[in-house]
Amino acid sequence: MIRFDNVTKRFADGTNAVDGLSMDMPTGEITVLVGSSGCGKTTSLRMVNRMVEPTAGTITIEDRDVTSLPAHELRRGIGYVIQQVGLFPHRKVIDNVTTVPGLLGWDKKRSRTRALELLELVGLPAAYGDRYPAQLSGGQQQRVGVARALAADPPVLLMDEPFGAVDPIVRAQLQQQFLKLQRELHKTIVFVTHDVDEAILLGDRIAVLTAGAHIEQLAPPGELLARPTNEFVADFLGNDRGLKLLSLVPATEVPVDPVHAVDGWRLVTDNDQRPVGWANGHAGGPVPVSGVGPRDTARSLLDAAVSAPTGCAVRVDDDRKVVGLVRYEAIGKLLGERLQAAM
Repeated sequence: MIRFDNVTKRFADGTNAVDGLSMDMPTGEITVLVGSSGCGKTTSLRMVNRMVEPTAGTITIEDRDVTSLPAHELRRGIGYVIQQVGLFPHRKVIDNVTTVPGLLGWDKKRSRTRALELLELVGLPAAYGDRYPAQLSGGQQQRVGVARALAADPPVLLMDEPFGAVDPIVRAQLQQQFLKLQRELHKTIVFVTHDVDEAILLGDRIAVLTAGAHIEQLAPPGELLARPTNEFVADFLGNDRGLKLLSLVPATEVPVDPVHAVDGWRLVTDNDQRPVGWANGHAGGPVPVSGVGPRDTARSLLDAAVSAPTGCAVRVDDDRKVVGLVRYEAIGKLLGERLQAAM
């Protein structure tokens, strides 16, 4: 979908923010650009919609040079989401969302219908369309920003630190909502972040960049974590690469043992076989336990096992009914196998 061919951006002071970048960004995938501040990731993204003009080289979208269209026409076909959201404060939410359809000449009924569909898609009630941005929380404003970027159904979406200005809980919610959206829409997305965990969670492919947007490694998250190409990439990913790798493994891939007493502890369940807690016969109620579901990851299992008095996580099904126990040792064995297979 998007191709950079020896692209350079040289600023007036002589700085090469991007120096000879060549890479492909596949159709329907999320390509994440990560790297230290000043490495050229945002400049690279902004050259796609010509918010920044390249000094040399070619950027194409579906084999069409981005410079072959006037910049304002190009941008109407590319969604753009930034950290500060950039909503028009004097316009209602629904009017913000319909900005690009209006520029494209859509009639008001079609624009409004599309806006209401998108508000629902990003998890906001239709009634929020009649509010002003100042009446929304930061996370809600960010959802509106995503809806606005998708309003004209662009094939390409550029996202520059879109969730960086909200608190961790809201950020996690926005990330999950974004993944749900992508499973439905299959957009070609260029996503800039400085957060390695966010890159691993969201990216189909991750480009780790150094100064001048030099690509140190471009790979799917699992390959990147298991086989960093050099010391810089390994250091950038952090010493907990193994834990990060577990976040890519579905909980359902870890072996489950039958439910039984563990070192004097027994699992207490309710009448529907949903977990309540661990009890050991001493005074006081059971130690509460949260089951790990089929859509969770092996890292969630590890967190649950470490926090449990038994060293076991409790796996549950979609109805939150107990499936079995997962031992701490089983998670470690699986991680070792995954790392060995990647060598």
